Amino acid sequence: MTIKKDQYRDIAECIRGDQVSAPEVVELFEDGKFLKWYRKKYDLDSDRDETPQKEWLEGYYKWKGKSKKERCPHN
Repeated sequence: MTIKKDQYRDIAECIRGDQVSAPEVVELFEDGKFLKWYRKKYDLDSDRDETPQKEWLEGYYKWKGKSKKERCPHN
């Protein structure tokens, strides 16, 4: 899923306002550019080593028992 840059702020407000489910947030964060913008905007960088996005998503899908191609049933 690629998010248009002019939609970043609106989507971020929905995420921050708990108007988006956790699985949908994960799907939105698959867009690396949006994730980078979001982390910078809300100062979410930490001093710890970061897990690469691809590795994190693979672990998430393994934990959920889903393949990457399966999508949230609400979308």
